[in-house]
Amino acid sequence: MLTSFIVTSLLFTSTAITFWTTNYITKVLKYEEHLAEIVFISITSITLGGLIVQKCFNGYEAKHSIIVPLIGLSLTCISIPSMYFVNNLILFAFNLWSLLFLGDLGIPTLQGINISSLPSI
Repeated sequence: MLTSFIVTSLLFTSTAITFWTTNYITKVLKYEEHLAEIVFISITSITLGGLIVQKCFNGYEAKHSIIVPLIGLSLTCISIPSMYFVNNLILFAFNLWSLLFLGDLGIPTLQGINISSLPSI
């Protein structure tokens, strides 16, 4: 149940990030809208995190698979406050990429653990 809550909050947060990022770059960081769209489109971290978990750590079925999301999500909590102090577009894009990448290390593994914990019918 706890992993379901974590995945729900992660997906809620990533949806908010995708909704507000372009507006934040144009209004707060004062960059043009086409630069904001380029930064946002170039973020490929979401698919990369799940691929790394599956290929390098044997996916969610490995014996110690809960360690990968624990480390990734702990580093995510550390990287979130640093986004507030960034005024440069390139540093902001890097922080955004690392935030989504580290968060995505946890989502596929936690979803797999949730699904595998259900009884078979």
